Amino acid sequence: AALRELVEREHVTTVLGAVTSTVTLRLAPYCERYRVVLMSPSASASQLTEAGDYIFRTVPSDVLEGASMADFARDLGLDRVAVLAVDNAYGASLARVFAERLGASGGSVVASLTFPEGDETAIADAVAALPALAPRGVYIPAYASDLATALKLLRETRLRPIVLGASVAAPELIRAAGPAAENLV
Repeated sequence: AALRELVEREHVTTVLGAVTSTVTLRLAPYCERYRVVLMSPSASASQLTEAGDYIFRTVPSDVLEGASMADFARDLGLDRVAVLAVDNAYGASLARVFAERLGASGGSVVASLTFPEGDETAIADAVAALPALAPRGVYIPAYASDLATALKLLRETRLRPIVLGASVAAPELIRAAGPAAENLV
């Protein structure tokens, strides 16, 4: 509704934002149809590459980040990795790319678990499932607050996997996770 008002009443031709992939993907068809440039400063979902001629981002696609993290996991010798991802376009895109790339290099994703953004109970349930899977690594594509929650819960388990995170705001993550952020890659 805000985008429609800006375009139809204010005759805006360029929009900076949205911040997240999920919202950017929802705005993209409207911007494409009305030839409004949509520039996101942080949306990274791989689907944005094909969203249209008027849709742009200033950060690399999840394809690059997910593939790089899978290569890094392979280089660390992590052959069994669990993925714990936020259940939206951002998390799904990173999880998919990571799993495909890790699988192509001989590793495996032993489970791909998701949780709604901000749902601490769902994060706790996903973390509780990890000990039975015995992963050597855990990849957590999530926003800082959810990653902090997962880290704190994970550190309470008997597991000591190498934990890989997505590109998130480091200062707020460190404040929220405290000592649980130690050794997070």
